[in-house]
Amino acid sequence: MRIKIFNIMAKKVKKDNSNNEEILIDAKDRFDRIKSFFNENKKVTTAIGSLLLIVILFFSARQLWFIPSNEKSVKSDMLTAETYFPLDSFNLAVNGDGQYKGFASIVSEYEKSFPFYIHSKSAELAKYYAGISYLNMGEYQNAIKYLSDFESEDIIFSSLAKGCIGDAYWELGDIENAITYYKQAIENSNNNFTAPRFLKKLARLYELNNNIKEANKIYNKIKLDFKDSYEANDIDLYISRTSY
Repeated sequence: MRIKIFNIMAKKVKKDNSNNEEILIDAKDRFDRIKSFFNENKKVTTAIGSLLLIVILFFSARQLWFIPSNEKSVKSDMLTAETYFPLDSFNLAVNGDGQYKGFASIVSEYEKSFPFYIHSKSAELAKYYAGISYLNMGEYQNAIKYLSDFESEDIIFSSLAKGCIGDAYWELGDIENAITYYKQAIENSNNNFTAPRFLKKLARLYELNNNIKEANKIYNKIKLDFKDSYEANDIDLYISRTSY
């Protein structure tokens, strides 16, 4: 019985050894084929390897040096323009004062530095300020241009940008687009600051276009859903006016 078991084990070991040898031979064969391929295509593989190294170094430099450096430069350029903005000196804010840059030139200059500066938060903010400045200056097409290009993960800024595009279209008499952007601004944010602000503008737009029923519905929504907002303070007057 022991001899039989020993023979079985011996056969198993022999079989396992045979399998291991086959695996080793197969691995060696594959290695030889790969080695042969690289030897035959040495110029191509070297060029590809060099290209990959250049790409890696480029994106590393972009992330670690170019973007932070440019970001710092933009913030510095924006200081004077940001000073003019809250003073309602919108022309100086957007066009500069002859000595310091305005938001429009900042956006133009740093957009040209692609691909190093494509994701600059400060340059995006300059677009927003430029758009709002143009809106206040009555240059509505420019306002739409800059605010449409503006991108932000900030709910307040992104909602204000969409709503202000609606304002610009309203001023241009394009009621359909004004309604579209007011709705986008409302859908983008459900806070007590931006949502009731643009709900009220949307309702007013409906009211002026004789859609009284829809206007009344929105005024009531402000009263029910945003009772703590600034727009809700006198909302009963609007509800009363449109209740007939």
